Amino acid sequence: MKKILFILILLTYSFSSSQETDIYKTTLNELKKSTETLNSWINVTSKENFYIGINIDLIVENPKLDFCIDIKTTIEKNEKLISILEKHNLIDKLYLDIEDEYQDLQSDKKYGLKEPKMTINLKFLGQSTDFFDDVYILIFDRKQAKEILDEISNLFDYEYCFRKMRKKI
Repeated sequence: MKKILFILILLTYSFSSSQETDIYKTTLNELKKSTETLNSWINVTSKENFYIGINIDLIVENPKLDFCIDIKTTIEKNEKLISILEKHNLIDKLYLDIEDEYQDLQSDKKYGLKEPKMTINLKFLGQSTDFFDDVYILIFDRKQAKEILDEISNLFDYEYCFRKMRKKI
């Protein structure tokens, strides 16, 4: 009886973990293919919450209040953004925002909203239905955050916004 119970538990665990891996892989594939619909927000966790909004199709209600929230992008720039994240192996870990915590898509790890130095929120549309369309990339190292921010800022002509964010890291 104990053996049967153990086998059932093992099968349940392996099925659920493989299903989580499949969802992660599908999400990752959809993200890489989503350069036509990708909208990004780069957020620095500091005393003042400062973020940069990079969007391809969103309408910002009042960009005059803060033009850093309405940086227009293109498919080519989104491809370069994805390649920067891949180059730094940041796409290997994707997170969801669940109940004010970042939950790793591949494990049980959770992080508080204030733990990372910088987060990159990626929102996209994809072809499949078995994926998450709003994922986060967490950067915990201050030096790496500045390095990635410098690379991303080279894609856009908003030096003021990126310089301001760099100071807040």
